[in-house]
Amino acid sequence: MWDDGDPLPSFNVNGLNYFHTKKFGIYFVATTKYNVSPSFVMDIIYRMMKVFRDYCGVLSEESIRKNFVLIYEIIDEVIDYGHP
Repeated sequence: MWDDGDPLPSFNVNGLNYFHTKKFGIYFVATTKYNVSPSFVMDIIYRMMKVFRDYCGVLSEESIRKNFVLIYEIIDEVIDYGHP
């Protein structure tokens, strides 16, 4: 834990690796059960955030809610069988 109470950007609990970042008031999270480079996963998160912003115009909770189906399809196309 950091001093402000937020969890570390990457941590392991019971063999699962969690990665997260908070941008625009929204948490973007990725999980894996394999040992992967944290910078690799964070890079994927940031690139996907950029793609979401490019498609939705602005990245906010409301735009994600309105474009949920589109964002789901983007995730499906970008992350195929667990591989970017």
